[in-house]
Amino acid sequence: IIFAHGFGTDQSAWDQVKEAFISNYRIILFDNVGGGNADPQSFSPNKYTTLQPYAEDLIAICEAYNVKDAILVGHSVSGMIGLLAALKRPEFFSKLVMIGA
Repeated sequence: IIFAHGFGTDQSAWDQVKEAFISNYRIILFDNVGGGNADPQSFSPNKYTTLQPYAEDLIAICEAYNVKDAILVGHSVSGMIGLLAALKRPEFFSKLVMIGA
């Protein structure tokens, strides 16, 4: 399961939720560029003007962790980021759960 937070939050938004799944699933948590503990130097206002670069970042995470058929739980804008990533690389995702997307 990949838990993707919305803007204005970070991966700690999933702290209580992930506990229900951690014993049965491999869990991937991350901070979107510009949020949480993400490297502030990675953010470029010229690059991140649309959601596509965020989707590319999610794809890169999936590649790095050899993801296949993951369940993506995306809160807020990360639901849309997940959708864009799934449209480009559907093999990474089996289900999309969008909360307030």
